[in-house]
Amino acid sequence: MEAMDTQIFLLAILGAFFLGLAKGGVLGVNNITIAVFAIIFPAKLSVGIILLLLVVGDWGAFYFYRGHAVWKFLLPLVPWTIGGVLLGWQLLEILDADQVGRMIGICMIALMSFHIVRKYWLEKQKRVLVVPSHTWLIALAGFSSGFTSTVANAAAPIMLLFFLTLGLVKLEFLGTGAWYFMFLNLFKIPFLWSSGLINYDVLLLDLKLAPAVIIGVLIGRSIVLRIPQKAFEMFALIITILASVRLIF
Repeated sequence: MEAMDTQIFLLAILGAFFLGLAKGGVLGVNNITIAVFAIIFPAKLSVGIILLLLVVGDWGAFYFYRGHAVWKFLLPLVPWTIGGVLLGWQLLEILDADQVGRMIGICMIALMSFHIVRKYWLEKQKRVLVVPSHTWLIALAGFSSGFTSTVANAAAPIMLLFFLTLGLVKLEFLGTGAWYFMFLNLFKIPFLWSSGLINYDVLLLDLKLAPAVIIGVLIGRSIVLRIPQKAFEMFALIITILASVRLIF
């Protein structure tokens, strides 16, 4: 990797900071990181660079929120997620960014439709839809998350929406996500290393950027603790709608 000029390095620090904010609980701002890194680095290589920074942020989220995880929702996701990672690894050199983006957008629209039906229609009729019993929903969320995370580090909007459909409160949402993404991102490392998207130059760069991630996590946590539950859910839904429309069109 060639030496970066000061402007590019400052942009990389900014992207790392926003990634940390997202891991601290400020949902959606990690999209800024993905966009910035895709511009200043080769598109494929940016996937590896971001992955190691995600792991740094995962440790911060894990430290703060690990006690709030809901395990009955986590464990059924694991086999589907592994399958998605393996397929994504095999297709990493074939798919282009537009194809991956449309896949992500379609998955998000499907999950969002389910969430709206559950939240705003079934609840008004006092009917309950027990999400964990719906294998197809868990399979869609787990598989698409593993796949899109491997090819584009873009699983966050999918899992954000899936956790909303579960009706998790804010800290359960963050705790369940902390465990899930810790597993997912650590599991991906050997596959991206074998594909050449992680190497010693990437490790060195990420060591320089890691402090910005940590600062972002700390600031993100202080912000999210002040956000009411309803505002948190609405913010998450709006971000997901905007992201899915942008990806498809």
